[in-house]
Amino acid sequence: MLKEAIDRYFYNLTTNELRLMNQKVLSSDITYNSSLYLDMIAYQNHCTASQLAEMLQVSKSAVTIKVNELIQQGLVCKTQSETDKRVFYLEITEAAARIYELYDKGLYHAIDTVQKQYTQEEIAVFCRILNSLNDSCCKEMSHEYQIN
Repeated sequence: MLKEAIDRYFYNLTTNELRLMNQKVLSSDITYNSSLYLDMIAYQNHCTASQLAEMLQVSKSAVTIKVNELIQQGLVCKTQSETDKRVFYLEITEAAARIYELYDKGLYHAIDTVQKQYTQEEIAVFCRILNSLNDSCCKEMSHEYQIN
């Protein structure tokens, strides 16, 4: 029952993302791979190219190529760290943030629905379950796909 519910959630999430991409909400020039990079940059504070390379287990040069592509498309910008001038943080631009608002409308609707149907205690349990799934899934995935 749990696996089926999670499968259905990911199926719907993927379907919605692909539908939005096919409607060219993001851009006609951006690939699905690029949109995933954009997600990682958008949802991680103080994201750097080195962190992306480490998380994805790819070369820093591969990440740099993708990041530069996103910068040229006006979706990502680099900001130099105030404390360490060697470090550049990646952030989505205002144009990309407006696109994310469109993407997130369905999510906000779902959150609103859940908040109306469930108590704060039930939502807190759900959040703990999601955090547990995230933690265990990410640990297992990084271990499982580790190249020795």
